[in-house]
Amino acid sequence: MSRIYNKFDFIGELVLPKDRDKFHNVKPPNDNGWETHRLNFGIKETDLNSAFVELFGGYNKTNSKTMKVYSFSKGLFGEKGQQLEIPWEDRNNPETKDMVADFVKTIVDLETDMEVKKEYMTLYYKIRNLENKEDITKEDKDKLAEYKKEFNKQAINRHEFIYEYDAILFLAEQLPKYKDKKFRVTGDVEWNQWQGKYYRKFIPKIIEIVPDETKSQLRADINIFFNRDAIDDTLFKDEKKVIINGYVQSYVREEKGDRFFPQQFIINGSNLDFTNEDHKNRFKFIVDSFKVRGKEYYNLQYLTSIYRGAELLDFTYDDLTQKQKEAVDLGLSKIEDFAPRGGNFIGGNMDEIRILKPKLMGDFADGAISTGYTDADFIELIVKDTSDVTLEDIKREDKTKETEKNNATSEETVDIDDVLDDLLS
Repeated sequence: MSRIYNKFDFIGELVLPKDRDKFHNVKPPNDNGWETHRLNFGIKETDLNSAFVELFGGYNKTNSKTMKVYSFSKGLFGEKGQQLEIPWEDRNNPETKDMVADFVKTIVDLETDMEVKKEYMTLYYKIRNLENKEDITKEDKDKLAEYKKEFNKQAINRHEFIYEYDAILFLAEQLPKYKDKKFRVTGDVEWNQWQGKYYRKFIPKIIEIVPDETKSQLRADINIFFNRDAIDDTLFKDEKKVIINGYVQSYVREEKGDRFFPQQFIINGSNLDFTNEDHKNRFKFIVDSFKVRGKEYYNLQYLTSIYRGAELLDFTYDDLTQKQKEAVDLGLSKIEDFAPRGGNFIGGNMDEIRILKPKLMGDFADGAISTGYTDADFIELIVKDTSDVTLEDIKREDKTKETEKNNATSEETVDIDDVLDDLLS
């Protein structure tokens, strides 16, 4: 089975750090002339839940003319795409951008007129359909040229970048102008490890304005790897939550390959009514999808909800002080007399990936499938701990790989997923 990439799909209001340096951080050129840029902004689903995305890029300020951007061409007329080596000065030419595959681009669409956007996106799909034809005729080529001309005429607020550095400069200038708009950001979820700690990053590929009425969400499709010991139900009795001790796959540059990272997931039943058979069966169905036999590791793709913030909790008897409980017990007061306005309070900060449902499609139509890896195989593929690696080690490695670094590579109906998000998120 081919590698499955983890993808996120965030919709909500923009959150721009007030500190400009935290929004767009620029590190001056190092000894080798390499200047780095990092862009960081958030998407807010609710006042209590938001997630930040990040773009990172740079260039050799003292020797940019010798730089090249390594990219990948889009497949045309039955021919597969291939690697591209693009001169630095040509990276923003329209002709260059047109031949690069969308999945390696960063696309920023700031069109606010949704009717105009609908029209040029219709043209976009017509273009892609023709480019994907194997037996193309002269008439097809003429139509393709016509569609592209009209698309470029209409899509004046759609911007494509084949190198992250250029996207960062553009977004740093433009995003503050659209703080009142609702955005959809989609891209890749990646993991890395440093000094024994694991980090998760959301790297945007498409950033676009959507209508204000679009439902907010922080979702991700994640391919989870696990074995028969993954389920931990110790929290279920008190919190109605089940922990899944799983793994995710991500590329590790230092090891030059895909590695597995430990990652906990939550099946959250705190919003469910377990006297309701439908609720109870839904929860059981999701938990049972992790029940496997044998000593091998399995994997299955899941729709998840990203929760990074605080929860709004009901104020109950357990939240009272001892004196307040005595007053309630004696009938002198009611619980609501001591409750915050609205009867709720904000709990502590949380960072959870909550499972909404398994994605039973394609190879996963019948559920989880075996990877063929045993414990011994899997342990060898877990990311190595860098606790004993120092910054000097990294600097020495970077110095010996300067050429490689300079050539860094730069895509009114009921929605059941919304129902699951409300219940299980």
